[in-house]
Amino acid sequence: MMAICWRVGGVLAVSRAFGYRLLKQYVVDPTIQAEKVDSSLEFLILASDGLWDVVSNEDVEEAAKTLMQKASQKGSADNITICYGV
Repeated sequence: MMAICWRVGGVLAVSRAFGYRLLKQYVVDPTIQAEKVDSSLEFLILASDGLWDVVSNEDVEEAAKTLMQKASQKGSADNITICYGV
């Protein structure tokens, strides 16, 4: 059975490996896009191409709304933030 190592090259955590010259062969530079965040923004979804390659914007938006509504219906009085990773 293979052990899972959450470090790039067994050395650094992924978030710390960006820009680390010796691990450049393992880490692809991220795509960076600036967006204005103001009161007109209903929600923000951060996702990789593993999601966007196979799920439409509309489906993602519907899923996010469903999760927010579910949390609200169950009595959440706090802000509702959803982060999920696979």
